[in-house]
This record gives sequence, C-alpha cells and structure tokens, in this order.
Amino acid sequence: LGSFTPPDVNLADNWRVHASAYLKIGYIPADEPFLGLTPPVPLFTAKTLSGARVDIRELYQKKPTVLVIFSPKCSHCQDELTFLNTLYVDGDLKGKFEIVAMSILEERITADFINSQRYTFPVISDQSRKIVSLFPSFSGSIPVSLIIDQSGSIVSLHRGFDDFLRNIYIMELKKLVGLPNPPLLSKNGYSGAKTCEICHEKEHLQWKLTRHADAFQSLVRKGEEETPQCVVCHVTGFGSSGGYDINDKKHAKYFVGVQCESCHGPGYQSCAAFTNSKPKKKKTAEWKKQCLTCHTKTESINFIFSKRYPRILHTGAPDLSKMSREERLQFVRSYREKKDLFDNPAQYMGAASCKECHAKQFAHWEKTMHARAHATEKAKTAPAEKLFRYNTGVGSPGGYPEAGREGVQCESCHGPGEKHVKKPEAKGQSYIVSLGAECESCVVEQICRRCHAVEDDPEFDFQKAIENVRHK
Repeated sequence: LGSFTPPDVNLADNWRVHASAYLKIGYIPADEPFLGLTPPVPLFTAKTLSGARVDIRELYQKKPTVLVIFSPKCSHCQDELTFLNTLYVDGDLKGKFEIVAMSILEERITADFINSQRYTFPVISDQSRKIVSLFPSFSGSIPVSLIIDQSGSIVSLHRGFDDFLRNIYIMELKKLVGLPNPPLLSKNGYSGAKTCEICHEKEHLQWKLTRHADAFQSLVRKGEEETPQCVVCHVTGFGSSGGYDINDKKHAKYFVGVQCESCHGPGYQSCAAFTNSKPKKKKTAEWKKQCLTCHTKTESINFIFSKRYPRILHTGAPDLSKMSREERLQFVRSYREKKDLFDNPAQYMGAASCKECHAKQFAHWEKTMHARAHATEKAKTAPAEKLFRYNTGVGSPGGYPEAGREGVQCESCHGPGEKHVKKPEAKGQSYIVSLGAECESCVVEQICRRCHAVEDDPEFDFQKAIENVRHK
C-alpha cells in the first residue's frame, strides 16, 4: 500500500481514522475537537483556481471559516457545497463567514465543476494531497469539513453530508458570528446530541465523560448491534419518530449512545428555548423509574441508583480546561472505569467459606485454571496493579493478601460473600451475584473482561472460555 500512498500522507493515521469510523472503536484524530479542547487548524498557504494566494490564517482572522475537503465527482460533496453556498450568498449569514474548498482531484476537473456552479469562494486543487495530509481526520473519505473560529481553533468537524447536518451548520455558524440562534429542532421527533451540544456545551462535555456516550460501542464489540432487544437501551429514540432505526444506518448514526433525549425526552417537547415553556421538573423517584427500565437486574451488576445517579448529573462536570489532550484522554478512561465492579460493601471470605454449601461447584472450580492462576509465571512477575488478575479481592476488605485468597476464587466472579454467608437465604445482587439469571453478554462478560481485557489478554475468547469455567 505504501507505494500507492502520496509521500506526505500519514498512512497509519489514515487507517486509524478509517477503521474507527467503520468499526466504531472511537479513535479521535488530533485535529478533532475533544472534551472541550479545540485544536488549532494546521496552517497552510496555497494558490486558488483563479491564481490568487490564499492563507488560511488570514482568512480565519477576518471571519469564521468553513474548510471543506471534497471531490467534484462526489455527490455528497456537491450537495454540501451547494448548501453552504446558499448561506454564503444569501440570508442572515451572508458576508459573515468564509468558505475554503479544497479539492483532491486535478485542477482542470475541479475548475470545470466550480465554474459550472459559479461559486465565488476560494477553491484549491490539492491533487498531490500535500495540504490535506496536514489533517489527521482525512482518511480518504469525503467530504470532511472543519469549522474554524477567528482564533484559528477547529470548533467542529463533520464527516459526510446529509440533510441532518443542514440545521447543525446553521446553528454552529450563527453561534460563531454572534447572531440570534433559536434551536432548529425536529418538530415531531428526535434531534440528536449534536444539536443539543451547540447550546449546552458544558452539559454535553459532562455527558461525553459517561458510559452513556459510548453505550452503542459496547454492542459493536460484541456483535449485537443488530439485536433489537439489546439495541433499545444503547441508542436514542429506538422505535420512535425520528429516533434510531436499525434499517436506516445513515440517519441512525446520529442517535447512537444514550443521548440527552433518552433522559429528557425529544427536544421538541423538552427544550424550553424551542417550546417557550419550562418543562416540568422530574422528581428523583421519576428519574429512578426511568433509569431502571434499562438498568435491570438482568442487564446490570447491582445497580444502586443513589450511587449511579450522581455520576450522570450535569452539575458534576469537572474542570478540564487546564488539561492537555493526552490528559483528557486518560481522564475519561479513568472516569468511566468502575472502581468496584460489584458495588457491594462487604468483606471477602475466601473460597473455603463457599465449599460447605456449594461442594459440587467448588469441586469443579478446583479443576479450572482459575484455582491455579496465582501459581503461573505471569502471576509471579505481575506488577502490583495487575495482581487482581491472579488473586481474589485484591486491596479490598478481607481480600488478598489475606491468607486463603490466592487464585481466582468464587468471589472474583460472584462478588464479596460476607452478607451471603451471614444470610444465605437472602436473594439479590446486593448479597451475591448468582450469574444464573443475568445476561451473559451484559453482566458475565463484563466480569470476565475485568481480568481478560484486550490489553492484558488479546486472544481471550469469551464464548470458549466461559464454557470451561461454567459450573456444570
């Protein structure tokens, strides 16, 4: 592939962006806004089709600028340029922003197209891709469009173009140039988080920190993104007007994840700026009832509303303003990590306390690799932060390094057993996680992946492994 790649193109970055879009793995290129960080646009100068010199810095310092990477032969690119041109030459936004169109095809083909459309904004032909190679978000797919403010920061990035983005563009540009900016929402359906973000930046940033934001990716990783009973709790507006539709992938991409409207309701009903009336404030009990429609005992591990609810409140948004891009990436990983998987404030008791009542299961466990995990070479050389992969309850009350907690014992999978031992007849995950009724994909695999994460065990096959440790 290298021999077909223009010399200035970073092939590794291209593949990361392309694979991320295709596999939905969440790679964020360096020129894409992320958690409130708006990266600087790469600086360049070039000659336009008319022979004039264009300097991106001179343009954005005068007016907010939309940079569109396009091909004259791409129908989506044609639609986008036609739409942007209508804003450029007419209406409230006329004269208030600039467009720079950068073609990846040769000058003659580009000029024929531009002249036929009579566009007057600057157009560049970059057939060698020397300039577009400055933009990590460009992987070859087009159009890619960046909205740049007057400080030179990329405040928004769009890949592709369709009708959904029309109102987004209008609102983003009006916000940048300081025009009145009433929300342009769907009048009878869902509008999506990209729309909400324009007015609610702080709330959107806090939401992006939560697992709600990438809930759909967890289905993709497991190959369940086409299973309706799974999809319903990992997207927004499933089965409702304007919401996520399994059969309409182009529209559905704007509603993946548990977005604003999953909790607040569709914008045309819940947005005060749109309805001109303040929505009724929900009581805590109402929020709890709503959360429990998805966070059932089958799909969640010991979901305790009073502990989880504060994690999604917008009032708890942390200040990331002084963090670098790398620090923000690390922060979001740490923020999303569930420190106590079982969320059960009980002591670990050790496998010996399970043996009397669960002799058959104990005998089976003794024959598995779990029982001998602590004796492997990997365990003997494991750093302190990885000891939990080979021992039980590491660092928790009653857990390793107490004697009798070596190996991956019963409580590594079922949670600390103190309350269950004291009251064995009591049922529920707050006593012990039985793993009999819980969803294998939502709950069981989550427990397994705590130790068998991709970075620690890239060849781990959950379906095969679970059969080896499942009590017969």
